[in-house]
Amino acid sequence: MLYNFLKLILPILLFPLTKIEIKGLNNIPTKGPVVLISNHTSNWDPVILAAYLPRKLSFMAKEELFKIFFIGLIVRNLEAIPVKRGAADRNAIRQSIKVLEEGKVLAMFPEGTRSKTGEVKDFQPGAAMIAYRGKATIVPVGLINARNIGKGLFTKVTINIGKPLEINELCKEKITGEKLEEISKLLQEKVIELVENK
Repeated sequence: MLYNFLKLILPILLFPLTKIEIKGLNNIPTKGPVVLISNHTSNWDPVILAAYLPRKLSFMAKEELFKIFFIGLIVRNLEAIPVKRGAADRNAIRQSIKVLEEGKVLAMFPEGTRSKTGEVKDFQPGAAMIAYRGKATIVPVGLINARNIGKGLFTKVTINIGKPLEINELCKEKITGEKLEEISKLLQEKVIELVENK
């Protein structure tokens, strides 16, 4: 209920700040478990994705975001899962897999932290591992120019959504650390393509 209200009100609140363009919206499956992965350049990223994508999103978000008043208020009510950085947060992983087992969408930023330059940094293997354990489809997203929100009126932000990837096609054998690294590198390349394909 509150999530739906926020989805209604957020585009109105963001209207003076942003002009949103969405590409590839039909690449998001209408049902079933999905891990949506995106580059990360701004604290606005989860807000933008939640406001403009059709399915309800649960987020893995660094716990520091919950302490920023306006952003924290939003992500808390968007059912975000707080993650402690710097160590494997088993509780966050369990909650994330549960989201997928319920057939929902989990949104993640595999870089683990914001990129201050806008370049896509190396992906951590957590997203691939959670998608594998949750038997989820992976949907890559390139967020373009979100880091400039607030620097002027009507900043153009593009949400570029790539074609879905099936985790069971990416990993047909038993999962290993090496395989997770390989998949993570592939996912990073897919997101870079989306960011560069403006």
